[in-house]
Amino acid sequence: MTEVTEIDINDTQVANKAKDANSSICFKKVVNSEVNIDEVQTTNETEDANSSICFKEVMNFDLYSTKAFLTCEVCDLFIIEWAKKNGFRTKKDHIHREDGIIRRCTYLCDHAHSYDLKLQKDTVTKKMNCSFLVNALCLKSNNPEYYIYINKIVDNNNHLLSIKMISFEESKNFTSEIMDDIKFLTSHCKFGATVQCKFLEKKYFAHPIHSKDLYATI
Repeated sequence: MTEVTEIDINDTQVANKAKDANSSICFKKVVNSEVNIDEVQTTNETEDANSSICFKEVMNFDLYSTKAFLTCEVCDLFIIEWAKKNGFRTKKDHIHREDGIIRRCTYLCDHAHSYDLKLQKDTVTKKMNCSFLVNALCLKSNNPEYYIYINKIVDNNNHLLSIKMISFEESKNFTSEIMDDIKFLTSHCKFGATVQCKFLEKKYFAHPIHSKDLYATI
């Protein structure tokens, strides 16, 4: 069943309620007013600790309309992690900017859209017409701190959701050190995938090296 949740965030009262609710949770660093103003180091440590706690609290919350985020980057991170915890991946689409500020953006499932059968290339596609969608926007009015609000959710996936599969795929991701080696072996040594695979398997024996992933990286 498709669950669609949409709200008119342009309504000032709704926006302010969302802002107040989320601000009380996390979106500004918590400053302990009882700390001696001369104890700068203690104050900074308190702010850092509270920021870390607040961030974890936000990341544990559910996805819902009117949910607010301090920045686009925080919103991106939340959507990515929320999707992973539910067994799928997302990607950003239809980003609209005004004067350098992202005003609207859409998050889609990694399996969104459909494959163009007219293409001659023989390939395996992820495109399965998945309808999952999340819209986020930055209000122009009554939003002096440029909070990002969720205003539409289509919580529906037409494919298998698997947290284990996401974890398995992440375990295969090459580390920055491996990526540096692949770049060096490809650019400077002119080694092919077969030779590189043997080298990497020996050097990084604790990390799975799959030929398919290596070919795609090269």
